[in-house]
Amino acid sequence: MVLALESIDNFDESYSLNITFAEFKDVLIKFDMHDVLMSMQVQYDGLNISVDYDLLTDFMLMFETHVGFNNEWFHYWADCVTQPQNFPMSFVLLQNNMSKTLWNKSVESYDKYPYKQSGGHLIFIVMMHNIFQLRESY
Repeated sequence: MVLALESIDNFDESYSLNITFAEFKDVLIKFDMHDVLMSMQVQYDGLNISVDYDLLTDFMLMFETHVGFNNEWFHYWADCVTQPQNFPMSFVLLQNNMSKTLWNKSVESYDKYPYKQSGGHLIFIVMMHNIFQLRESY
């Protein structure tokens, strides 16, 4: 079974991101990876403010550095064993559904982060920010 969306559209070639997100969510559930991209918690330094985000709807509110630190926290401290294991799988899923151009641009930013901060959350945020930067430039 291939870890990819069933439609032929990549994220960056999608007519409607909402439709692509719905299909993406279905694939995550099918492979029991829905916890990876559905929500995360960001602790803002010095403010003791904790915010829950849904990555499929709140991605424009998030910064890559916060996502990286969240991933690192899961690698070291999370009681959930499956989430850190699902980071590489969600990474492959996203890789399988991006054009080469978007993938190469996203990996440029993604590769600046240490291994423990890598995974599905981070590449997703980088990808979405790149998609919206490309669309705004047209």
